[in-house]
Amino acid sequence: SVVADSARVGYERNFMGTAYGPAVLLIICIGVYIITEFNPLGWRRTPWLLISEYRIVWGTEFFLREVREGQVWRLITPIFLHGGILHIVFNMMWLRDLGSFIENRFGAGYLAGLILASAILSNVGQALWGSPDFGGMSGVNYALFGFLWMCGRFDRTRAWALHPHIVYTMIGWFIVCYTGLFGNIANTAHAVGLAVGALWGYLSSGHLRWGNGSPLGFSFAAVPSYDFIAHLDRQVPGLHCSFLPGLGGTDASEAAVARALEWF
Repeated sequence: SVVADSARVGYERNFMGTAYGPAVLLIICIGVYIITEFNPLGWRRTPWLLISEYRIVWGTEFFLREVREGQVWRLITPIFLHGGILHIVFNMMWLRDLGSFIENRFGAGYLAGLILASAILSNVGQALWGSPDFGGMSGVNYALFGFLWMCGRFDRTRAWALHPHIVYTMIGWFIVCYTGLFGNIANTAHAVGLAVGALWGYLSSGHLRWGNGSPLGFSFAAVPSYDFIAHLDRQVPGLHCSFLPGLGGTDASEAAVARALEWF
């Protein structure tokens, strides 16, 4: 029908071209990659772009030490670091497509807010769970994907939804990364980014209502999740879930950065 065709054309138009926000991020990421990979300025190592140069332990002086000293850019700058040509190519492809869709539909300010929130939370989450020596845009990309997925699925006022092939590809890659087939991947950043974007998209869809029991469900889910992590911290040798307040157990002497790179 004409209505269906018009809706399809309008949906596809959002993927045509590169919006200003994603274009700026593409330029920054490519520039940082050239400088760090080909070393024209002697910047092969860029510790000032990492979230921290110390192992992050909750409740100690090493918890986001540089950020607390005023280097707040470190909360965001890890998204500009990439560990190889395929890494940056695929990340920039998803950023261009998903980011341009959001900017064209919701505005540049909306996209900027989503990117900043997901970058900070995914970076901090990965640093707490693993090592501060990581980088990449994947956490943000999963947030953009999660937002569009949930928003298109639950917001009945919008005449679009992500194509199933995009959903299958992103979820499939998310699962494959956890198998370890591709080496050290910062899976926590993927998970946190996806959770941030999905929750943002779900809440912005207007589907959540206090009367439908959803907030109560979130509460029931949060309590046993915390208890389960606390149980792991007590029972599994060598596992310290120190990212939860009161569950510390990692000696502060482990402040040296783990040098096994984790790229996401």
